[in-house]
Amino acid sequence: MRKDSLRYCLQTILCLKQLRPRGSKSVSDWRGVVAFEQPSKQAYQRIDNSAFLKKSSGMENDHVESDNNGVGLDGSTGEGGGQILRNAISYATILQKKLSIEQIRAKRSKPGLKAQHVASIQLPVQLCGGTLTGDVVGSSSITYIPPPDVGFVQQSFVTKDIGTAGSICLLLQSSLPCALLLKASPYQDKEEEEEDTNPPTRLTLIGGTNAALAPQYDYWHDIFLPVLRQQCGLDEDQVNGSVECRGYFPRGGGKVHVSVKPLTHTQSFQPIRMTERGDVQSIHIRSFHAGKLPRHLAQDMARAAQRHLEQNGLWQQPLAGKPSHVACTVEIVTETHAAGSGLGILIVATTTTGCKLAGSALSSPRKKANDVGLEAAQELIRAWDAGGCVDEWLQDQLILYMALADGVSELLTGCLTLHTQTAIWTAEQFLKDYNDNHQGPLFEVQKMDVNEEESKDDSRSNQNQPFKKQKQSTSSHLEGTGNGCSIDQDLNYGQEGLIPGRHLIRCHGVGFKRKGRPKSTQL
Repeated sequence: MRKDSLRYCLQTILCLKQLRPRGSKSVSDWRGVVAFEQPSKQAYQRIDNSAFLKKSSGMENDHVESDNNGVGLDGSTGEGGGQILRNAISYATILQKKLSIEQIRAKRSKPGLKAQHVASIQLPVQLCGGTLTGDVVGSSSITYIPPPDVGFVQQSFVTKDIGTAGSICLLLQSSLPCALLLKASPYQDKEEEEEDTNPPTRLTLIGGTNAALAPQYDYWHDIFLPVLRQQCGLDEDQVNGSVECRGYFPRGGGKVHVSVKPLTHTQSFQPIRMTERGDVQSIHIRSFHAGKLPRHLAQDMARAAQRHLEQNGLWQQPLAGKPSHVACTVEIVTETHAAGSGLGILIVATTTTGCKLAGSALSSPRKKANDVGLEAAQELIRAWDAGGCVDEWLQDQLILYMALADGVSELLTGCLTLHTQTAIWTAEQFLKDYNDNHQGPLFEVQKMDVNEEESKDDSRSNQNQPFKKQKQSTSSHLEGTGNGCSIDQDLNYGQEGLIPGRHLIRCHGVGFKRKGRPKSTQL
């Protein structure tokens, strides 16, 4: 028994040694984000993502090295927060790759893992198995080794409690791709698989449903999920979610149920094609209150948001005898099942081409309800002024699905966020050698709306300089500035590293499909 234990320990140490930092990495090893070939009569600007991320992370002389069997990442790269963790554990689980991440959140005021980060990397491992180490609050490094037979969801019913008011939606970012792509099927043959009656994976997630600095559950349900269904070819009942109880800061305690019906072994995500935004077709305001906070505060938020949208031409009231071409609705919600008190608002604009953009805000002590409504309206206006088919909070969440999709995806965004740049970099680390059918970079980014003179100057500059840092538009207020990239100094989360202007992201997806299992395999 002792010999077996010793042998297992030695094997684990050898695996981990392959992923430890050693030496420096040549520039040629950094897969960059490059531009398309210049289209005729259209100005463009080259975006070299890798050089910026390398500089911003302080990784010129040190890094975590990858090999053919695993991927090593510096967790301080780019955005340097929890997004790298969530994307990396999803890729590692799906692609069956060993993973090592060091310097986790090294540049944050409180470095290392928080409770929500621990839960988000543990959940995929609970679903699919493997060995995860370093998954404790405060840890600055983790390792993950997939089990020998990884590739299938091993548990169909999983409950995960963050233990704080951390965002439940962050757990879904890491676990949803795994549940969609890795569910086991007892059938090997297509005709038999069509009759498969396996139950979906069911997740019960406990934590914050409406948390600051993270997507609210309502954003996930009303923005992310409809876009994912429409763009990736999911059925209406493929992914469903419901709220049993709302949870707010600081208490948490919210509970959400999510069911996920897996793709078959012959299916992949369809490529995402969102390049035409269209016109505003409808705007819906959802203003909620819970606990000890009275209903009139939710009404005040909605009215303040509505007034600001009217002043900026997005909210249109029907005139006498002349209906408005934009359907505008307001919903005041009293959350009767909630752990604690909460107050917030979500505004969703839907376009004629099916795009969805949003603005949202949450109340906090000493913050007036009118200011909360105004903040959400201004965020939506900025998203609209930016000119993209998605807002800044959705663009990075779609990168993983574009990378794993079967075909070429194209996504028109407004200002390119550092979260999105980091998500592209993370995808490249896992998939740069995966797609044998495509020669060239996995992702390409084209900057739109650049005048000819600027394009020529940039072209000359790029001959000697791989990355030209973009000027950021900063402002002390939240009014739209034409490019939708103005920054409020008190509400600047996600603004660091922002590249103004519209961008077209093209991805040559690898077309990941899970393998079937023999009939004799037990679920």
